[in-house]
Amino acid sequence: MKKILIALVAVFAFAACDVIKQDDRFEPVGTSETSERKVLLMDFTGWRCVNCPDAAENARQIAEAYPENCIVVSMHPEGMSFTEPGAEGPKFASKEAMDYFKAFGGSVGTGLPKGVIDMKKYGGEYLNSFDKWAAAVLKRMNDAARYTLNIKADENSYIVEAACVEGLTTASEHLLVWLVEDSIVAPQLTQSGAENEYMHRHVFRRCLNGDGDIWGESLAFDFDNQATVTGEITLNPLVGKRYVVVAVLVDGETHEVLQSAEAVIGASGPAKNPGFFTVTDENNEKEYNNGDTIYVTHFEYGEMVSHFNVNIDDQSAVDFCLDEEREPTFADYIYSMCVFGECRQDMTGSGHWGPFEFEQSETYPVQHHVMIPEEKLGEPHNIPVKIIFSNGNPLATMNLVFIYQYTPEPVEN
Repeated sequence: MKKILIALVAVFAFAACDVIKQDDRFEPVGTSETSERKVLLMDFTGWRCVNCPDAAENARQIAEAYPENCIVVSMHPEGMSFTEPGAEGPKFASKEAMDYFKAFGGSVGTGLPKGVIDMKKYGGEYLNSFDKWAAAVLKRMNDAARYTLNIKADENSYIVEAACVEGLTTASEHLLVWLVEDSIVAPQLTQSGAENEYMHRHVFRRCLNGDGDIWGESLAFDFDNQATVTGEITLNPLVGKRYVVVAVLVDGETHEVLQSAEAVIGASGPAKNPGFFTVTDENNEKEYNNGDTIYVTHFEYGEMVSHFNVNIDDQSAVDFCLDEEREPTFADYIYSMCVFGECRQDMTGSGHWGPFEFEQSETYPVQHHVMIPEEKLGEPHNIPVKIIFSNGNPLATMNLVFIYQYTPEPVEN
């Protein structure tokens, strides 16, 4: 199926941090048939880089436009002013990320954000500003996939199966296996200031194979052109975490990516902590999971009301807020959030209705009141709401999507 991809254009440097003009950000670059090729987009970024959120948004758009054909990994190179955590920042930087950055021509003085597509030069450069990423990904997607990768992984181990499905193997193929952590709520500097609850996506954590060699291990294909690599994974407790194993098959000499694959081994979306809290329907008959859609049918006193319960295992503060990727007009529809009879309105327009204090091992009924204009009642309205559990720092998050649609009962003659 053909899809139109949006790209970003016009770049200039400022204070060693790449900038794209606001008025020149979006321009169609073409269409493509989807293929079996998975393109790897390495986003070199840093939490102190105010323009890196724009690049991350660009990467998100590309990945969402081609979910079957693009894998994004965010690399935070160690030793750069953009990535040093200091007293308040997240500890995302790694030596391995810097080793990759240097391999593609980067240094501590190179401006961020920068991207590398399939470890291959584009326009004569490995490191490209994010206005070039979409076109480079599109170009690579059109190349035939000669290899396939299949990953089976859990919190203890992984198995990667590789196969050459077209042509002959080169006897120089190397496999890289990475551990990536997704959907981490942590500070990020932006053009409008510090955002303490920024959602960091697909953060590179470490190489899982290669014994210290960032280029992984050599593959030995058998007579059926297949090869298998296994390994162990040592994780912190897999609670409220979303880990991803990424496998990258490269040419051992040029390091050009031949194929990529990924497998989620943690929560299925931005982290829900299954040992920390549960969210159920109002009758405690159905437990909601992260990303679930809740169809709202209640209509009371001119309001549409969603009912659900939250049970928490430990004392904590709970905030309810709109998901960052919301349509702004949704904020006008949400009237109040009520927890155990305590109702709050968003008087400041911040999109937050908490925090509410929860006691340990208590179940709290929650009501989500929405006032939809009468002329729009017959339309479906998707309102994504994020629940944040915190003890001073965000412990876990859960995203739910409420779909409100009121259809009046037919009037009997």
